[in-house]
Amino acid sequence: MAEGGEPGLIMNLTIRKDELKLWVFTALILVGPALSIGLLKAHLVAVFFVILILIATSLKYMKADKGMLTSCALLLSCCFIWFAVHALNGAINARYFMYLFYTVFCFMVFIASYHALSKLNNHTLTNFLFVFCSLNLLIGFVEMIVGLSFFGLNPVGDRFQIGSSFWANVNTNAYAVLIFSCAIYVLGGFKKYLFITLLLIVYCLFIHAKLVLALTAMQFVFFAMYSNPRYRIYGLLFLAIVSPVFVYLFYNNFLAIFLAAEYAVELISNDNSLKELVESGRLSSIAIRAYTLSEMTTILQNFDVWKFLFGAGFGSINISFMNNTLGVYETYYSPHFFYLEIFIFSGLLFYVMYLAAIKALSGHFGIKYFVLFSPAFAAVIAVSSAVYFPPFYFLLALVAFMAKPKSLSKR
Repeated sequence: MAEGGEPGLIMNLTIRKDELKLWVFTALILVGPALSIGLLKAHLVAVFFVILILIATSLKYMKADKGMLTSCALLLSCCFIWFAVHALNGAINARYFMYLFYTVFCFMVFIASYHALSKLNNHTLTNFLFVFCSLNLLIGFVEMIVGLSFFGLNPVGDRFQIGSSFWANVNTNAYAVLIFSCAIYVLGGFKKYLFITLLLIVYCLFIHAKLVLALTAMQFVFFAMYSNPRYRIYGLLFLAIVSPVFVYLFYNNFLAIFLAAEYAVELISNDNSLKELVESGRLSSIAIRAYTLSEMTTILQNFDVWKFLFGAGFGSINISFMNNTLGVYETYYSPHFFYLEIFIFSGLLFYVMYLAAIKALSGHFGIKYFVLFSPAFAAVIAVSSAVYFPPFYFLLALVAFMAKPKSLSKR
């Protein structure tokens, strides 16, 4: 028997026919680009068509609620404002429309994810997420043991890293599992969450994903303190007593994080040396992130009030340098700092839009749950960009779902 006297894992995966489209959508955002014809951006096409089918079905058979309609109207209004302001600034080009599509698409992922969380059975969804997360990590471990990326065997998937499983990049894969583990926890699967978290920590140690490792542990502490007021005291005691032991055991990892932060600050303070380092071919994730952050900071220095509110235009960041490691001149390199990237693209209005949408769907802004999931939200900088990363918008939908009062009775 499963937790709380519920039927076992296999029985709980029984799927009703009228919910099939929601399950297909959920499966697609779980497996990422692995089963698509290409990498992440090609995977969006499959999800996009499933969402269109969901919308068509909703319009035909279901009565759309006020929150859903308000959110869609909000998206259309924001897109109109963005397009008008960006057209006046001369920012419209082919790349602009591509990134505007990503923005619209991911908002649709947010809406569809909220719909799935609200409509699907909690226990079945928990087991569904658990099976996919377990399979994801299992594939990652096997890939590392055999030294081969299974999905990279596809002729168009040669950029899959060994151990990256469904999501092509090891850091991206770890972050996706972290997000879905959060959903497993809040849907009531604590034991399953604990199992996935322990596996994820081991996985992060193997792939040297220091940021996701630290924030996965922090997310666990946040959940422990949230679940029971008494645990907040235990959580603080844990941090005070166990943390020194943890630091001792993983001293090299913590030292690496500290040195990386110190190195990044040093690089950012010297733009010329930073660019020379990046272009020298001695590439590292620290140097790349420091360089992209430096470039975006320079862009922000030229922002006026209008750009602060509405952004400089979608896809407008062109970070370029000579990549001597690959022997190519990189243009429009991924910024690796999503919150700053999307702010430059769309200004403060992007954040207002999502807060307003969460309010429309749930009746609350969900600030409490933004705090609860803050480690998971912070971990987004582990991926190159979340502009077209569906799991991040699933996490936003999780905030809206948690903030809705009636969802408390479901949990």
